[in-house]
Amino acid sequence: MRICRIARIYPRSTFPGSGLVAYKLSELLEFPCLYIAKKFPGKAITFPKHVKAIFVDYPEPNFPDGSNITKLYLLWLGIGKAFGNLVLIAKTIIPILRFHPDILHLHTPLQIALGITVKLIYRCPLVLTFHGTDYNHFQRSKILQTIVRKFVDHIICISPNMFDDVVDRLPMVSATYVENGVDLDLFAPKLTDNKRKKQIVAVGRLVWQKDYECLIEAARDVLAKHPDYRFVIIGEGNLRNYLETLIKDDKLEEKICLVGNIPQEKVVKYLQQSKIYAMSSVTEGFPKALIEAMACGLPIVTTNVGACQSVAQNSGFVVPAKRPKLMSNAINELIEKPFLCEQYGKTAVNEAQKYDWQSRSKKVNNIYGKVLTRLSASEG
Repeated sequence: MRICRIARIYPRSTFPGSGLVAYKLSELLEFPCLYIAKKFPGKAITFPKHVKAIFVDYPEPNFPDGSNITKLYLLWLGIGKAFGNLVLIAKTIIPILRFHPDILHLHTPLQIALGITVKLIYRCPLVLTFHGTDYNHFQRSKILQTIVRKFVDHIICISPNMFDDVVDRLPMVSATYVENGVDLDLFAPKLTDNKRKKQIVAVGRLVWQKDYECLIEAARDVLAKHPDYRFVIIGEGNLRNYLETLIKDDKLEEKICLVGNIPQEKVVKYLQQSKIYAMSSVTEGFPKALIEAMACGLPIVTTNVGACQSVAQNSGFVVPAKRPKLMSNAINELIEKPFLCEQYGKTAVNEAQKYDWQSRSKKVNNIYGKVLTRLSASEG
C-alpha cells in the first residue's frame, strides 16, 4: 500500500506539537508514504526513511484579527485561497502521480482541490480527517459539504460530537470516530503529587480558540486565594502582546508566565512538575495536549468543547466555556482538596492508556483496507 498524506502543517522546531497526528500515522504505518504540507519557518522533525516529505511554499491569505471584515474582503480572501490552491496543485501534482498512491489522505479540507484533482486523474480513494477548527469551516459552507459528499470516500472524525454531526449532515458518506493519540513512553508521571510545584499549566497556541483571556481572569481569582501558586502557559501565537498586556494590567507578571514554544521534552518536564492542567478553549476537536497532561498524572480542569467532556470527565472538572468564575472555582477546589487532586491524577493516568498511538494507527489502517475493498468491489 502506498499512501499520499496531505496536511497543512508538520511538526517542527517552532511548533513541535503541530501536525503530530499526520506525522505519527505516517511513522507508524510503515508503508511508502508521500507527505505534503505547506512550508513553514523552523526545522522539520526527522521523518522516517519510508516517508518522503515535500514542503511547498504557496500563498495562503488568512483572516485578520478583529470583526470588521467586509464582504468585498471575504471575496478577495476567497480568490487568494483559490489561487494558493492552484499553486499547490501545480507544484505537487507531478510528484504525487509519480508516487502512484493507493490511498490519498487529506488532513484538512482547505486543500481538497488537490485531493479531488489527484482522485480524478489517478482514480485512488480519498480519505479526509477533520481535526478541529477546520470542521467549523465545513459546518458553515454548504459548497464544501456538497464537494465532500461527492468526492470523499471516507471521513475520519476525532471527536464524538463531530462524528455525530457528520453522520447527520452526510449520511451517504462512511465515517469513523478515531481519537488522537499520546506517546505513553514520553508522557508519563515522574513525581508524586506532594513533590510537584505549586503550578497550574496550560499548553496551546496563543490564539482566540484557546481563550486564554478566560484563563487569565480565572487565574486572577485563584491567585487571590492562593498567592503561592503560579500559572504557566506554553505556546506561541498572534495574541501574545494582547495577553501580556492583560497580565501586566493585573500586575501578575511574576505569577502568570508565557514561556513560548519549547521542545517537547521540556513540555513533558513542565507537565510532570505541575499540579493541575487547565484548558479554557472555546473550540476543540480532540486536543492532544489534554491526554498528554493526563498521561503525566495531572488532574484536569477543562471546558466542555469538542471531545474534552468525554475524555476528561473522570479525571477532573469540566466547565462551560467562557465561564472564568467556574474555572477558578474548580481549580481552587483541587488546590484545597489534595486527596481529590491526587485521586483525579491517578485516574487520568489510567484513562490516558486508552489513547496510545499504536492502536490509533491500527484503526486507520483498517479504514484504508475497507476503503480499498469497497473500491475493488465497485470496479469489479
